[in-house]
Amino acid sequence: MRKRLGFAVLVAILTGAILTPAQTKSNVVVIMADDIPMSDITTMVAQSQLPNIKGLLDTGIEFTQAISSGSVGSTARISVLTGQYAQNHKEFGADLFYGGPVRHNEATLLPNWLRPAGYITAKVGRTIPGYGAGDLTTEELQGIAAMHPTVTAEQLRLFYSTFPKCSYMPPGWSIWFVFCEPWTWSVHKYKASISGTKMDFSSYNTPVERWHQTDFVADVGDWFIRTAATLGAPWFLELAPVAYNRELWPGPDVYNVCPDPTQPQAWWYGGRYSGVSERPPLRHINTIWNANDPNGVALASLDFSFPTPPSFDEEDVSDKPTWVQNLPRISAEDFDCLQKRYWRRLETVKSIDDLVGKVMKALAETGQLDNTYVVFMADNGNNDGHHRYNEKLSAYENSLRIPLIIRRPGTTTPVKVDKLVLGVDIAPTIAAIAGATPNIVVDGRSLLPLMDNPSLPWRKMGLIQHTLGVWDAGEATTAPREYYGLRIGNGNPRLFLNYPKVQTGVRGEYYKMATDPYQLNNLYGMATTEITNISPWLNAMKVCRGNNPTTVGSCAWLENNFNR
Repeated sequence: MRKRLGFAVLVAILTGAILTPAQTKSNVVVIMADDIPMSDITTMVAQSQLPNIKGLLDTGIEFTQAISSGSVGSTARISVLTGQYAQNHKEFGADLFYGGPVRHNEATLLPNWLRPAGYITAKVGRTIPGYGAGDLTTEELQGIAAMHPTVTAEQLRLFYSTFPKCSYMPPGWSIWFVFCEPWTWSVHKYKASISGTKMDFSSYNTPVERWHQTDFVADVGDWFIRTAATLGAPWFLELAPVAYNRELWPGPDVYNVCPDPTQPQAWWYGGRYSGVSERPPLRHINTIWNANDPNGVALASLDFSFPTPPSFDEEDVSDKPTWVQNLPRISAEDFDCLQKRYWRRLETVKSIDDLVGKVMKALAETGQLDNTYVVFMADNGNNDGHHRYNEKLSAYENSLRIPLIIRRPGTTTPVKVDKLVLGVDIAPTIAAIAGATPNIVVDGRSLLPLMDNPSLPWRKMGLIQHTLGVWDAGEATTAPREYYGLRIGNGNPRLFLNYPKVQTGVRGEYYKMATDPYQLNNLYGMATTEITNISPWLNAMKVCRGNNPTTVGSCAWLENNFNR
């Protein structure tokens, strides 16, 4: 009953959002997974665990060299919705936990281009960290403070006062159904803004789960697609489950596959940091790793052995930057946690596959499948002990490589495109589909020509960057320092990185992945001529703007003319 009531409210909102009387353009749905490495999709498809994503692969276009524009969600997600590199959209990393304010301009995002083109626009799920924390109630603040050993509710109120309120609905969106902080990071006790009205959905999962957060996103998406089919206007829908991210403080449901109250930050992580995970829905939990079976680890290892490539727990990191050298070796305890976290993540990917299936079924049953583009992707990847690192913020391949599949109307056979594409290409592609005009200068380029002709000449390199300063604790840190880099393609895959604020030790990284696919041998201190030749191109990309290939110095001109 309560689900139907919530949807009835949305029907009224959506009906009032119709802009055109007749639909003549294609719909677009983007399914944006969270922190899912491309390798997870490959593994699960090979094991016949993802029938719906496999269906997209069988009938869609797979971009096998897709790279995140930034290995932190804030940067990556705003690049997807603006088509801009971070130096232009300015979102270097809004962050709930460390107080980084929102920097981008909401009026420049993709839905603001689509509305004048006659589109209904909807966002369901998560947005960048921090949304909704600006109007936490006294009761909520007291509850968060009770879980934190050193701060008061009043200190938290002041801390969160700079963040957007849950009542805030950004411009451009017809439907805004987005999780409010800090409850975004709980799959059971989440709260959401329904176009500015805050609703608490924790009662659906008390005392037992009845509406897991990922299923919630899937159900609202299903409802939107079926309702929009009756309204006669083209639509754009972004479905953004938090899966797979983490259940963290200050949410109420910290989840850890290795719970340990003796850990120094157990109040935040619930145990070892290497074990912080997200709970899959009840129907999927324990289907790969059964925590209740004494032989569960051995059984999970038979079909889903934890990947330990040569980069895992890298032994000799003397050629790496200080932040990597400061990382400890992977202990036996952490290895156990990492593999259990990995199996939980694979179980969570199954719930994302369910979401894909619900979307495809709704499109088929409403007659919209032949008029809808379906985009499946992730914001960035993740490291599982690669180079001793257990997070996503690096520029190593596991952080940057993402799944990207586009199913367009009328496609029935699989196509693979082996060209370097980035998150900045998504918004220009959707604008081209919609016949919409961006209200900003975009840096990415439409993928439609490449989809028509995969052998088309394409960019030779693209910019990657990480400037989330609040994570940067100086030379002694064990997290990546600020970096700028080029991911080079064009048949000679390379990674070139510079750490501009590093004053001692290794100040950059340079890998040739054709001969060093696991990025073990840093050539930054040896290939001096190549470093000297590439550096000016990186410096130019750091300040580039625009996708006009004939404008000297634009991002597109630099990407196309790179010759080093």
